[in-house]
Amino acid sequence: MKIKKVSIIGAGNVASNLALALFNSDIEIVNIYARKIDKAKNIARQVGAIGMDDLKLINPNIDLLIIAVKDDVIEALQAEILCSIPIVHTSGSIPLSVFSRKEKYGILYPLQTFTKGKIIDMQKVPFLIETNAIDFEKELVVFVNENLSHQVKVANSDIRGQIHLAAVFANNFTTELMVIAKELLLKEQIDLDILKPLMLETIDKSFSLGPEAALTGPAIRNDQMIMQHHLNKIGEDQQLVELYKIMSTLIQRNIKT
Repeated sequence: MKIKKVSIIGAGNVASNLALALFNSDIEIVNIYARKIDKAKNIARQVGAIGMDDLKLINPNIDLLIIAVKDDVIEALQAEILCSIPIVHTSGSIPLSVFSRKEKYGILYPLQTFTKGKIIDMQKVPFLIETNAIDFEKELVVFVNENLSHQVKVANSDIRGQIHLAAVFANNFTTELMVIAKELLLKEQIDLDILKPLMLETIDKSFSLGPEAALTGPAIRNDQMIMQHHLNKIGEDQQLVELYKIMSTLIQRNIKT
């Protein structure tokens, strides 16, 4: 069966990006559900769908229902859905077993960061999928390949969970380090943009040479004088002092190995 009619539970960043991408690929978006009706209707208007805040009103005559919400509400929401409706969620960490009482189910995880107000080019996003049946797996692979991205990979919960963990380090923690860098610069009224060429070169080298080969700086040289100078500059912020020491130790450990 080819997936042509889709409904979406959720009105956040992932849900809205998926809805727009599928709509632009001529997939019929039937319903958009959200707890707040105005949010559901806002996305629904953009994709020719019906917005709602009552799960019982979701049209059962669809080929796929996508749950794109926070991890901690997936289980409760899916329990209210008819067992006969093919269903997937978009989480990187919630296992397939959350749908164990359903007939046809799976996971459709887009490996990307989604931010409010920013439209993502889905063709550049890897999708990790898992299903409870080989036939549904084939349908989902075709669906993603034709309507979202050619980068589609079958990955079980263990593999997906490991990728999600790596993504937290690569994305979330890196972003927090940029927040810290911005705060340090603001102390001298310096704009964050001064770091942009450095960051772009760092990311490029991490993928072209490998992250281990891209490492530079005082920790890799074991330059104790510069490192102590940095710690003095940090001052009394003990959390930042400890973070600096931990990151320096990790860098030196990687060089030794």
